[in-house]
Amino acid sequence: MNHYEIIYIFNPDEKELGKSLFDKILETTKSIKGQIHRSEEIGSRRLAYPIKDFYRGEYFLINLECNSSELASITDLFKFNENILRTSVLKKKQAEIGKSALMEQTKDSSYEKDSKDEGLVKKVSNEAKEVLSKAEEVVEDAIEEVKEAAEKVEEVVEEVVEEAKEKAKGVFAKVKNVFKSDKKK
Repeated sequence: MNHYEIIYIFNPDEKELGKSLFDKILETTKSIKGQIHRSEEIGSRRLAYPIKDFYRGEYFLINLECNSSELASITDLFKFNENILRTSVLKKKQAEIGKSALMEQTKDSSYEKDSKDEGLVKKVSNEAKEVLSKAEEVVEDAIEEVKEAAEKVEEVVEEVVEEAKEKAKGVFAKVKNVFKSDKKK
């Protein structure tokens, strides 16, 4: 019996179908009396380049042992499946049983990403609080300035109104004198 490593990348929008294909491969391997040494649902990863307009893919990995003549029954499951973006079937010298490097890398990067995301969220939150505090101060200062300006405008308006009244009194007195002089004639 030979050892094989099968990796396939599945359409990320159809993750459930990818999982069912994964289960079907495991069942087929058991039905042909093959042995599974390692099976990993690695998860979603960014692709190195777009495949069928997808930038991410769901990765699945299986290490198994079976006869080369029976391997075709497993690889036939990949035929005519439009949701499979890429497949790779490699012959190995020995059984692989530990976690794959791909799985380790995925778990490490997701942990680092989560840690970075938490730190970033805290940093942004603190910066937002500072900006909000400064904005409140600026708004309060602006309100005070507007109140002071409104008081000055009110004083100026009162002065202008008083001046207008005084001028109006003088104009009315002159008009009154004109009318009085016209009546005497």
